[in-house]
Amino acid sequence: MINTVKQHKFFLEVTALLSVGSVVTGYTKAATPFYTHFSEPTVNSITASKLLDFAKKLGEPSPGLSQEKLAKSVGGAIALGLLQIAQKKTYQHIARELKHLAKHTQQYWLQIEHSSEGIADYEAIGEHHLRYTLAANGSDIFLKTLDLQSWEHLITWLMEQHKSHLSHGIHYYQDAIKAISQHLHKRFAHNLTEIWKQDAAKGGKVFHSMVLDLLRDGQTSAHKIAITQQDILTILKQLNTGLQDKLESIQEALEPYFDQSKTPFTISPQCESIIADTTKYFVGRTHVFEAIKEFLEKEPPGYFVLEADPGYGKTSILARCVQLFEGHCLSYFNSQSLGKVTARQFLENICTELIEYYQLDYTSLPENALRNGKVLSRLLKEASQKLPRGKKLVVVVDALNEVDLSSQTPGSNVLYLPDKLPENVYFIISKRDEKLPLPVSDNKTICNLRQYRSESAWDAGKYTNKRLSQSRFIQQWMASQKLTSEQFCTQLVAKSENNFMYLRYVLNDIHNGVYNGKTLASLPIGLWGYYKHHWQMLRINHKSLPMAQIRAIYVLSKVREPVSCRLLAKLTGVEESVLSTFLEQWDQFLQVQIIDNETRYSIYHGSFHDFLEKQSADSGVNLEELKRGIVENLAKGAPL
Repeated sequence: MINTVKQHKFFLEVTALLSVGSVVTGYTKAATPFYTHFSEPTVNSITASKLLDFAKKLGEPSPGLSQEKLAKSVGGAIALGLLQIAQKKTYQHIARELKHLAKHTQQYWLQIEHSSEGIADYEAIGEHHLRYTLAANGSDIFLKTLDLQSWEHLITWLMEQHKSHLSHGIHYYQDAIKAISQHLHKRFAHNLTEIWKQDAAKGGKVFHSMVLDLLRDGQTSAHKIAITQQDILTILKQLNTGLQDKLESIQEALEPYFDQSKTPFTISPQCESIIADTTKYFVGRTHVFEAIKEFLEKEPPGYFVLEADPGYGKTSILARCVQLFEGHCLSYFNSQSLGKVTARQFLENICTELIEYYQLDYTSLPENALRNGKVLSRLLKEASQKLPRGKKLVVVVDALNEVDLSSQTPGSNVLYLPDKLPENVYFIISKRDEKLPLPVSDNKTICNLRQYRSESAWDAGKYTNKRLSQSRFIQQWMASQKLTSEQFCTQLVAKSENNFMYLRYVLNDIHNGVYNGKTLASLPIGLWGYYKHHWQMLRINHKSLPMAQIRAIYVLSKVREPVSCRLLAKLTGVEESVLSTFLEQWDQFLQVQIIDNETRYSIYHGSFHDFLEKQSADSGVNLEELKRGIVENLAKGAPL
């Protein structure tokens, strides 16, 4: 058993090390970026190789870094979890025992190191352990480490070490073990930062030297900066912020509404991809999550409708919502770029998931389940009747504006969504700020992001600041403009008109050197202005841009599925090799996927569809003729 416990111990200590690394690099597992405390070169000079070198020092004697300090850090985080569970009313009858165990947890944790049982040495820390830091982003504040089963194994082991102080056998504490394990599964990283903060408040006697070592190791010879102990203590004391606390408090407030004893819903690989992509640099939007929390807490069954113009973050908000619910909700992301645009696809996915998850009495999808919304309504009612008391069934559905309404019965609700929802069933949906055939529901809460202009501007600034902190190329471009970080962020957000898609595109372009030699003042204004500017620049740089190549980008905007170069070549008469080069010029606007071992392309964002539609006359493209050509070729069996 000690062999498994040692492996868990090692993994958690690597996580602690990498969490330190993410703090000093500004990636923040459970902290706010602190890069304003130091000049940017220091932060960005801590590369993956430097972090790996730092990790390897675990095997070397060092006054600032030792296995024992990491063990104390992890043991303290676990002890904090025990104390937090001990405070809950449910466990008052064993609170004294949990507190006593917490007091001895660091001691037990250190004993693992000296046990002669099991493996003699840990595996070497390698590149694969760095994936947590290198893939980290500010939205990843609920870092998962061990799985639930491993946590239960570990907490059981701690209980066994403490059994001489317990009033009952280990089996008596099974509910508490599960509660502690679930808590640490969700909040281990948060607890780590709390331990660091507590240490910093006492003068940083234990952990500040680990951070100091990493910062000093990360400096390049070109940027010698004096990092003092006081600098480190300032960082450690500021690890937790109101924003992170608020998100965690929202998540904790919602937890009682979901059946935590059940495994999360299955999320398709396509939806997983959307969630990962759109939350990569996620910041803020707590005002929306507060509104969702209030809706679920106070409103009867109904629809929460998130409205916004293209590019203002509807998809990323709903993706983050799924993360906050920790997968304990049904989710579906309509996406033209992925070819998911029909009511039939939606119904097949949601109805199948309802039957399987709630073990409804069907061996397959009921007859006519995909024809209209009647079967969906029935399944929602049957699933709601299986909910434990006080629990809710939440369905998150994104991008209703991308649904192909022509595939539905005329006059029907978008996706055949029910007008009336069963008890304890809630839908959180998003759409553009335009008319759609929504359900005629008595309870519909509209949340339009236009109402939150100041909050959106603040979040856009946070997003820009985060991207700035993580790209030395953007920092260099900013420095060439002789701008401070605050000036850069303020002016670029003003240019964006608070549009996150604009910021994504422009910051990527700055990072890639597209705007080298240009000033911030010369950048286009707004998302539409950005598209127009890119179109003009492409025509200037390629004066005789062939019409066949222009048609290719329009074909992508009209075909409702990802398409291959083979189909594009057939529809445009352009050779595949030429098309490949042309498509590279539109790379930032395209979604590229490998389907059946073949590269396929689609338009990344719906707003670019809209731009191309309105630009068609100036581009000399006859859209009706283009549509007919697509339909005819597909009817003849042309491969996508």
